[in-house]
Amino acid sequence: MTTRSGICGRLLGVDVSQSMGRGGSAGGLAGCARETGYDDRARRRGSVNDELVPSRTSRRRTRRRGRSVLDHAFYREMYPDVAELSDHELNEHWRTVGAAQGRIGTREDLRAHLGEAASLLPETFDWRSYLAFNRDLAKNGWNGVEAAEHYVRAGHKAKLPADLTAFLDRKGLSLDDLPEDFEWQAYLALNPDVVEAGYSTRDGAIAHYLQYGIGRHWRRYQFDAGFYADYYLWDAPSADGRREIEHWLDVGRALGWHPTAAAWLKSLGVKADLSMVVPDFGAVARLNGLASFGYRELEEVIAGRDLSDLRIYESAEQDGRFWMLLADHAAIHGDDELAEFRVEQALRHGETADAYQRLGDVAVRQGRRRVALRNYGRALELGSRSVWPGAHSVTLRSELGEIEGALRDAERLAEEHAGDAVAGDSVRRLGYRIWSAAEREVMDLAARGRRAELIDVVSRAVDDMARVRASWVAQGAIAAVPSSLRRDKVLLVADKGLPQTLRYRVDQKVEQLELQGRQVTVVDWQDADEAHKQLPWHDVLIVYRAPAWPDIVRLVIDAKAAGKVTFYELDDMIFDVEFPPPIGEYAGQVDAREYQSLMTGMAAYRAAARLCDYAIGSTLPLVERLGALVQTRRAFLHRNGLDSRNPRSLPKAVSSQGESVTVFYGSGTKAHNDDFIDLVLPALDRLLSESSHVRLMVVGHLVLPEWFVRRHRAQIAQLPLTRTVEEYMDILRGADINLAVLQPGVLTDGKSELKWFEAGNFGIPSVVSDTANYRDIIRDGEDGLIARTPDDWYRSLRMLVDDRRARQVIGEAARQRILSEYSLKTLGENLVSIIDAACDDMEARGRHALAEAVARGSS
Repeated sequence: MTTRSGICGRLLGVDVSQSMGRGGSAGGLAGCARETGYDDRARRRGSVNDELVPSRTSRRRTRRRGRSVLDHAFYREMYPDVAELSDHELNEHWRTVGAAQGRIGTREDLRAHLGEAASLLPETFDWRSYLAFNRDLAKNGWNGVEAAEHYVRAGHKAKLPADLTAFLDRKGLSLDDLPEDFEWQAYLALNPDVVEAGYSTRDGAIAHYLQYGIGRHWRRYQFDAGFYADYYLWDAPSADGRREIEHWLDVGRALGWHPTAAAWLKSLGVKADLSMVVPDFGAVARLNGLASFGYRELEEVIAGRDLSDLRIYESAEQDGRFWMLLADHAAIHGDDELAEFRVEQALRHGETADAYQRLGDVAVRQGRRRVALRNYGRALELGSRSVWPGAHSVTLRSELGEIEGALRDAERLAEEHAGDAVAGDSVRRLGYRIWSAAEREVMDLAARGRRAELIDVVSRAVDDMARVRASWVAQGAIAAVPSSLRRDKVLLVADKGLPQTLRYRVDQKVEQLELQGRQVTVVDWQDADEAHKQLPWHDVLIVYRAPAWPDIVRLVIDAKAAGKVTFYELDDMIFDVEFPPPIGEYAGQVDAREYQSLMTGMAAYRAAARLCDYAIGSTLPLVERLGALVQTRRAFLHRNGLDSRNPRSLPKAVSSQGESVTVFYGSGTKAHNDDFIDLVLPALDRLLSESSHVRLMVVGHLVLPEWFVRRHRAQIAQLPLTRTVEEYMDILRGADINLAVLQPGVLTDGKSELKWFEAGNFGIPSVVSDTANYRDIIRDGEDGLIARTPDDWYRSLRMLVDDRRARQVIGEAARQRILSEYSLKTLGENLVSIIDAACDDMEARGRHALAEAVARGSS
């Protein structure tokens, strides 16, 4: 191989590839030669064996005082930032910038700059190739001078390849493998990524081809002479393709003409493999009796301008695939009419599931849901293996209100595509649609007060959601059932919106269980995704006060499918068919819309309980009613209690004779206003009238009658609901008698003894209503007083007001009992026993089911 010498293409010469596109040609070597003062027109363009022959035009230099200070070609080559400047601009740059920056203007100056080390620089050194051959240097962004400096100071010692020969020797490559007709300019022009990688010189092109491109023939030229001649030149290709390549380099490239059929197809937006789209043109002409058929005719077909029913292949199956590819092309470009036409063309060559799926897709985009359903159904009948026909069918049927059909399609989808993300998303979205459809009916029923029908609609919707989710997890889409349950980690998915319930049913559980050495993870029920993320790490799930919305249904069904223990917990009768009470009991504090929401919530809480295996309630009436709903019919009692936020419990000091007596009533909800007025107000009216030293302190939502307030204004203090528990406790601590007022009934029977033990913790005696839970808790006359009638309320209050000693004795008895039975330790032990009992039961059920399965398998 003859190497170039002199200035062009070497360290002190011009990189020909950098000159392509400048100077009057379309980027060929002739243009480069005109720029550099060299002419190789006597040689083949770009041949490896080309030697650049000096032209009659010598190198031009800017001279000053007879001394050479700037070699234009050298300056351009060494400093890429000025490579595009004209000679005049170079002179100006050198005068105003270059000289001041200490740039090197000539080859001689570079040798002087390098000093003795200049002898280490090979005559064949090409700085661009040096950086390309040593990839870790390229990132430095050096110019030619900096690259030369590096070589003589470090690269030479490190034996870094400085030219093509050294690089090939190091890589074990040989020029013998280079094709005789290799054209390096064409290689770089047709493979722009090679230039971007730093191989921008002749030597770089050769090195890249031998190292990477030789095993991939497309890397050679990436040029399709047959396509180029047919499409652009309207002629048969030349024997060796040289005419087409030269035409593209000189003319076509500047015009944006495509060098290959693949590039042309890409410009049309066709993403299919070339071999699938470009047929044998001769065969097409013969099959259709045409004089000729080529790329121009194919373009008309692809664009949809030619809608002829052409035969493309001998095989009907291949023809069908061809038209399907063009159908996809049309669909991608938004032409659904053409896409549908092409699919119908494909169907003339044989029915396929893919074809009907595409027709379904078009119909969906056009809003023709029934047509889409028919086509997806046919795709499934033909054995479609794609998840999409089934997924779309589920969606379409649910949108059309065909819930039963959607459920069947979802079950089939789960069976055939278990674990598929698309199928899983389809099943999940069906749950939302089922609930959304039910909601519209439920709100209407709630507005008309049709409770039984409302409960039935919600139950059916939840059953449907559970059914479709269960069909999904039954296919093994989540973890298998564990053989034993971990009891030390509890996942509590809870309603965190109400401060009081958050404290007593959520925060207290965390304290209680952590005191027993168990871990608790609390997630808001509305953050279902986070709850699902936590599910694999917990075998015990407690769902507190969450309605049976789609995400909760999914969470519970997935937990049960994985063999986890599921509890449903409530601390109020908000799930009972009689909830909410008549709207009048809210004394105008709840409007019709809120009331309807309470009623629909009742049905949703009830349905959520039916999903779970076990229940937890804060009172015995709650336990009894929840137990009738959960799967195992087992419910556990876990009462509200004390926690670290309760102030220290101290005996109540006996008040002095004649001191004022404060009767306290706290109302944390908007309900029970009428209860207070009907049961207690007559007694209080009489008491306040008789005893001027008695005061009534009301905190919260209670609305007192105007006549009562006017009559006893000096003895009444009304405060709004406090912002914090601590504020509430500070007010309560100053009371002498506490009231817990509820009208006995199904709903109030489930209310907890919260007011009694909060006051009792301060040694304050309580008068409470005759509800089932208070009858279960209070030892009447010992640690509290139960009032059944308005007269009972008066007698109990009169006695406590008049008898300071009775107040102290009853209050202290309550305090001692509360410290014993309602402590963190006692309730923590109770909660652990509940979890252990349920886990024992679940494991026993699992062993029994396994034994039955084994017995069936052996019979």
